[in-house]
Amino acid sequence: FIEVYKELLGKRLLNNKSASIDDEKNALVKVKVLQGANFTAKVEGMINDMGTAEQANKEFHTSTGNLYQNVFNAQILSCNWKLSSQSKLIVPDVMNTWLSAFQAWYLETKPKMILNWMYKVGEITIKATINNKSFDLILLPIQAIVLLAFNQIHTRDQEYSFEDLSEMTGITEVEILKRILHSLSCPNPKLKSPLLIKNPNVTKHINEKDCFKVNNSFTNVMKRIVVPIASLDIDTSNRSVSSSIEDGRKLVLEACIVRIMKSRKQLKHADLISEILRQITTFTPEQKRIKQAIESLIEREYLKRDEEDSKLYTYLA
Repeated sequence: FIEVYKELLGKRLLNNKSASIDDEKNALVKVKVLQGANFTAKVEGMINDMGTAEQANKEFHTSTGNLYQNVFNAQILSCNWKLSSQSKLIVPDVMNTWLSAFQAWYLETKPKMILNWMYKVGEITIKATINNKSFDLILLPIQAIVLLAFNQIHTRDQEYSFEDLSEMTGITEVEILKRILHSLSCPNPKLKSPLLIKNPNVTKHINEKDCFKVNNSFTNVMKRIVVPIASLDIDTSNRSVSSSIEDGRKLVLEACIVRIMKSRKQLKHADLISEILRQITTFTPEQKRIKQAIESLIEREYLKRDEEDSKLYTYLA
């Protein structure tokens, strides 16, 4: 529950979709009362990061004479968030100006910290002029990096290949680049006229041999356009959540065994199993996992198996 809750909360906070931070805190208090502080510590850290980021942005804008006040804000996230950084991307100069200014200020004030930019989350507004019409395009930063690469064209009909765009942007993950180009070049209910035209344009599938150019006939009744995109998690989110759950349960199980054995000093296997199942209420440990945890603790010399009775365990102080 907490892993799924943390993932959904993260999306609400980063995309400004949360109805109220106070409501988020109140909901978390209820979970904390039921499950304990350790259960909610990382989620509380995520909410606290929002306040930290707000204060950091105020200090940054003050130190730079409000030069970037209406242009750039950074969300500074701690290790409580499970997000993958994309630090090696080739960022256009117009974006790099803001990032470099903030990074220089932040590392000057906190020299022991490290900043890794995560371009798959966040929001950027690009003012585009096509056919003498102006549009405000709302994109993910990583989408913007690909789209801004077309500012380098020399003629209206100049094309870039899939490989060209990979080299120009530094996006080496093929599936990621395919999804970005799909969002920019394939019509959808919210963007019936795409920003880019792909060649060949036979199907909506993106191929590594496709080429792309600016759609000089782009039109839209809306001036402010949110460009939708499929998830860039590449089917890893479920595996990541499952892995986090398993890791968390392993720690809870081992801690429970140590706590029981420290109190009892010596215990039979069946009695230990019974006590574990009685004490752990957040999930039901499998017999296989319990045995693995016991073996791990024996290897690390927290417990010792009796030489004469293999079903008897002794706690090692």
